[in-house]
Amino acid sequence: MGEMKERMLRGDLYIADDEDLAADFKRAQEILERYNGSAFAEQDLRDRLLRELLGECGEGVHIRPPFHLEYGTRVRIGAERPSTTTA
Repeated sequence: MGEMKERMLRGDLYIADDEDLAADFKRAQEILERYNGSAFAEQDLRDRLLRELLGECGEGVHIRPPFHLEYGTRVRIGAERPSTTTA
């Protein structure tokens, strides 16, 4: 893993010229291109692409194209969790 990707993952400042980051970005953009070009009736395809793109994608998640992000692997979208607070 390149130094800049390590810095990004730690939350430090980084320059996005790292080979690993460039490959991750390319991968995400290719998936997004397929996702954003999908037809409304292709919900199964959209579901598969979101699960390939995102770090975590819960059941029943629907995102209407166009969808934009840089890398996706650190994005987690899921069902709302029940509150653990008491009244």
